[in-house]
Amino acid sequence: MELPAWLSSKDEILKWRQDYDANAGSFDSGLEKQLREKFQDMRCATRDDLRDILRWKFAEMPGRLKRELNLLAGVNPDSIKSVTGKAFAITDDSARLSELRRIKGVGVAVASVILTFYNPGIYGIIDIHSWRELFGGEKQVFDKSDFIRFTETLRRLARDHSLPARDVEKALFRKNYSQTK
Repeated sequence: MELPAWLSSKDEILKWRQDYDANAGSFDSGLEKQLREKFQDMRCATRDDLRDILRWKFAEMPGRLKRELNLLAGVNPDSIKSVTGKAFAITDDSARLSELRRIKGVGVAVASVILTFYNPGIYGIIDIHSWRELFGGEKQVFDKSDFIRFTETLRRLARDHSLPARDVEKALFRKNYSQTK
């Protein structure tokens, strides 16, 4: 599959990444940085961390946010630390994703946020906008094979341009999002 032509230009990617950053609120960038430092230091996440991620991810979707928070409320906090700790220690993407999905309320999209906040050098957040920009077509629900395909393509682009995967993903998101608003 051929990727959009604009992705061959590092300057274009940086332009859209900068636009993303300029339009992100202080909560967005602050939370990401705060959790990245915490995850890398503690090598796990807490239930409060996951609540913050859900609020960040579903800020514009109050119904979905309520549903996800309700699911997470029933999960043992020690289990969350254990599962995320194990996921952060695993190096295989498929196994990492499977481990994180053991937490009730954590699907592929939320797992991608957790992994991106943990290591933005090699992960990006999968969502309808970044998917649409990268591969075309509409996709509302993502499975493991979508995650692997997205992550591998993102890493290849990041490697080609000597950028973190998160920067490429931010550009994908912002370019597509700006076309839909």
